[in-house]
Amino acid sequence: MVVLVAGGYLAFGTGGKAGELVVAEQYARAFARQDPAALYPLLSEEAQGRVTRARFVELHRAAAATATATRIFTGPPTLVDEHHAEIPVTVRTRVFGTVRGRLRLAFTGGGDHPGVDWQRNLVFPGVPEGAELTRTVE
Repeated sequence: MVVLVAGGYLAFGTGGKAGELVVAEQYARAFARQDPAALYPLLSEEAQGRVTRARFVELHRAAAATATATRIFTGPPTLVDEHHAEIPVTVRTRVFGTVRGRLRLAFTGGGDHPGVDWQRNLVFPGVPEGAELTRTVE
């Protein structure tokens, strides 16, 4: 909600932050908690149409198991532009040590209701678009 006041404006409900940044902050907190059920409502309608809640949760849990993740830390997200934000992520793992990367979120919907245009590579930081997280044991 935006109200014009003497040539300026006041934004209510988001602390003056862009809706995308608010969603990115919520996404970062839920990702750090390893809580895919809390991530799912942050997805755009289009993304929810591509992946069911159950499959989304399964993909996130499988990625954490593949990476042997024990703890996830996220830093404050930054807006890259009006349609993208990046979240710095540090993942402690049993097998691979500490892994650092970024989640690059794309948004659709904008305005008061932006949603994350989720793609499968967002299950783990640094996974390129179109790729899947895998582990090979030799």
